[in-house]
Amino acid sequence: MSLKSNPLTRGKKQKARVLLQHNQLAEALPLLEQVCRADQRDAQAWFMLAATYQKLGVHVQAAETYRRVIALEPQHAEARYYFGNTCLALGDRANALAAYRDAIRLQPDYLDAYVNLGALLEVQKDFAAAETCYRQALHLDPRNAELHFNLGNMLQSQGKPAEAVKFYRQTIALRPDYAAAHNNLGNALARLEQHDESLACYRQALKLEPRLAAASNNMGNTYARQRCFKEAIACYQRALAIDPRYAEAQTNLGNIQRYQGKLGESIASHCRAIEFNPNYPDAHFNLALIYLLTGNF
Repeated sequence: MSLKSNPLTRGKKQKARVLLQHNQLAEALPLLEQVCRADQRDAQAWFMLAATYQKLGVHVQAAETYRRVIALEPQHAEARYYFGNTCLALGDRANALAAYRDAIRLQPDYLDAYVNLGALLEVQKDFAAAETCYRQALHLDPRNAELHFNLGNMLQSQGKPAEAVKFYRQTIALRPDYAAAHNNLGNALARLEQHDESLACYRQALKLEPRLAAASNNMGNTYARQRCFKEAIACYQRALAIDPRYAEAQTNLGNIQRYQGKLGESIASHCRAIEFNPNYPDAHFNLALIYLLTGNF
């Protein structure tokens, strides 16, 4: 980053820097705008201005200003990274991808750029490329629990539960109180039909975070696979007590009620699930199935 600045604007820039350190963004903004108008080659001032726009949520101006920084200093990896974040906030995924890749090209050990690039690739379902990014990030920061967790989720979404288990276990080794990691480890073990271990994971997740509705719902699913319907119902009801609008738990409860021959209750459960999430396909399918079985159309 260029440290050159106009002596006439140096005082204003320093004052703006102090204001930013105290999170006084609105007060710093006009000073930075003045500095940039007076010295249009000061890349450092433009970068500070872009970051201020970004923190204030003025993303269009932030993007334009980061472009100005990059034009002044093409090797400015940090400007490219934050430009990517701003593009993402504006819904411009193509430019965000390019910006993160440019940041990594300029600074191969740019951890945050790998993480954000991986997350964006995951959203776009380019799982192989996302996995590569997460693994590179882990290489740079091997004791980062969140990175292990993200990679576990990535592998889980690719249908690789055995590999996912390894990363969830490493997450928990680094952060034993990570309830979501215990929950997701339970999901991976359930897919491997290791039901007792799976249930133990959900119990630990709920011990750490009693209002984690997903853990109760997932525990219910594991009990349901074992045809322990009484226990499954109790889990779904607990999940709904935590989150009364939890459509997945509601339709799972409806499925158990159907197995038990309680078709009226099952219909009501699926209808509630659709009320909570009108686009939930499982609820619509299960409701249609009951109507087909009963001859009610």
